[in-house]
Amino acid sequence: MRDAYSKKSDTLTLDKVTLTQRNIMNEMFKFYREHLHPLTPMPSFRHTLMWALQSNKYVLSWQFNFNGQMNWNATEANWRLAMDPRASEDYDIVEAAAFVAESRTVRPGTWANDIYVGQDFNTVCMFAREQQDAEFAAQADNGTVNGDVPARPPTPAYPSTPANGIDLDCLAHDLAQLSTELETDLDDADDDDGASAHGDAPPGAPPAYRAAEANAMAAEESGSEEEEAPRKPRSRYVDDEADDTPEF
Repeated sequence: MRDAYSKKSDTLTLDKVTLTQRNIMNEMFKFYREHLHPLTPMPSFRHTLMWALQSNKYVLSWQFNFNGQMNWNATEANWRLAMDPRASEDYDIVEAAAFVAESRTVRPGTWANDIYVGQDFNTVCMFAREQQDAEFAAQADNGTVNGDVPARPPTPAYPSTPANGIDLDCLAHDLAQLSTELETDLDDADDDDGASAHGDAPPGAPPAYRAAEANAMAAEESGSEEEEAPRKPRSRYVDDEADDTPEF
């Protein structure tokens, strides 16, 4: 008998979140954020709970079978205050949320009504998706994300100094200016030498004036060789010439 009860209990709560008096408010808030946001107008707590149970992802704790039922008036009032800060402007809602009523069976006032009577979970999910698509389209037209954050933040105006004290924009500006000055100096040097660094020569080739200098040096070397006197050929009879030398 005990084993059969245990198996049955495991089957009821398998892959489901058990709702208790302690966690039911937070779980319904998470359910709304995951499946119904940004559904407007705000649904009541009783309808949100009904849709959560229809999703087959939640199950009520056994405590709700005895004396664990919630105070409907106080629950709706606290739900309204948590989901809509402007609800605090209605004193009846604040009173129902914070003070004990004459009876626990008091039904909420008209402030707890919504427009979702008779709507099932699939229908409200479609409503929420249509509103979400419309909100994204409006944000795209305005160039914003989440309503108030620009989709692409503008470039900060120069200069902008970060917290570490290094002006990155100023540094980038100085580097760009230095690079421009170096290019200008190189162009001026090429103009003075009569050659251009951006001519028709292939990359890595020496400038034209280097070739001219090499040709001039080669011409000078060939001219100096022609001016040298021809060398006297050596006689075959070295010993005979030595003997003919007169003695003193």
